[in-house]
Amino acid sequence: MADGNRLRAILELVEESLDEPDLDGAGLAGRAYLSRYHFDRLVRASLGEPPGGFRRRLLLERAAYRLGSTSESVIEIALEAGYASPDAFTRAFSRAYAVTPTDYRHRRRSSHWLPADSGIHFHPPGGLRLPATERSSTMDVLTRMYEHHIWLSGEIIDRLGQLDDSTLDRRIDVSVEQIDAES
Repeated sequence: MADGNRLRAILELVEESLDEPDLDGAGLAGRAYLSRYHFDRLVRASLGEPPGGFRRRLLLERAAYRLGSTSESVIEIALEAGYASPDAFTRAFSRAYAVTPTDYRHRRRSSHWLPADSGIHFHPPGGLRLPATERSSTMDVLTRMYEHHIWLSGEIIDRLGQLDDSTLDRRIDVSVEQIDAES
């Protein structure tokens, strides 16, 4: 298996395991069919953080998102993040976000992401946001849009070329109401 495919498989494994906060590193390594040592080494080399820290960060980001977007109690969110007590959750959350979970809930935050060298973050409702594999400039995007427009115009012209003159000359009598009624 290529390294990119293996990393993708590990990321999918971690993403799927977010709903199992009690799962430990040995359990994750076993699901990846790797030894714990090799799994830890591979994840740390690829992501710049150990698998346990990576998973805890994602669980804290998910908890922060839920604090800001749901009315679930802090205790429920703490348990879903794998913390056995609200005090442990409050300490970990306060270290990461520099505010208590309750204060975080009352403040409007623009992002729930914590700093990460890998650029991988929790993305609601339950996935991961991965960084782009290549950078695109504004001009690259405009060029792709222009090329798509030219291609699509060519497709339309080719299909119109297959119609006979009487079909092309026929008047189109469709009102807006008719178009909406067909939808």
